[in-house]
Amino acid sequence: GLFDHIGGGFYRYSTDERFLVPHFEKMLYDNALLILAYTAAAKAKNSRELLDTAEKTADYIFREMTALIGAPLFRKYFGYLAPISAAGIGSSDISLAAIARCSGPEAVPVAIVHGILINISMPFFVSFFCKL
Repeated sequence: GLFDHIGGGFYRYSTDERFLVPHFEKMLYDNALLILAYTAAAKAKNSRELLDTAEKTADYIFREMTALIGAPLFRKYFGYLAPISAAGIGSSDISLAAIARCSGPEAVPVAIVHGILINISMPFFVSFFCKL
């Protein structure tokens, strides 16, 4: 698979011969097995980088599943834009479908802009707060 450095998780396969363009599918069972594989490899090699990949993949799964399962409740109790906040940084194809279903298609552009703004600002805020 191809690792998503922005949203975490692995795409199932690529759509080009050089393996640069990911296909849209990020399968739950593929990612779950890759978490196990990367965790075992990190332990065997004592590699923080491999463990970080496993953690980012687990974060992706948790974020996507929370957004999918919780979107109707978030909208009901917290309002129209709440499912967007639940999707977090990586409002990917799975989250966008849940957002569109629960908040309407007009919320999708807001979700995309939300994801982009967080991706742009997050490195700044992390470095700022780490210096405090």
